[in-house]
Amino acid sequence: MAADAWAFARVGACHFAASQWPLAERAYLSSALLAAGERRARAAYSAAASRFNAGSFAACGRLLGD
Repeated sequence: MAADAWAFARVGACHFAASQWPLAERAYLSSALLAAGERRARAAYSAAASRFNAGSFAACGRLLGD
């Protein structure tokens, strides 16, 4: 499962670089569900950044609150 988490994080990074915020968020959240520890936190933070860039500020705050 760690390899799957890594793969979803890489896919999220590609979507993030292309400014495809909803796709990046989805990939990062998938990574966070499969990862543990710091990797999980990093993926969740990246999902929150994707939400923020998409203009969903309240949803970003809720995700960071978790």
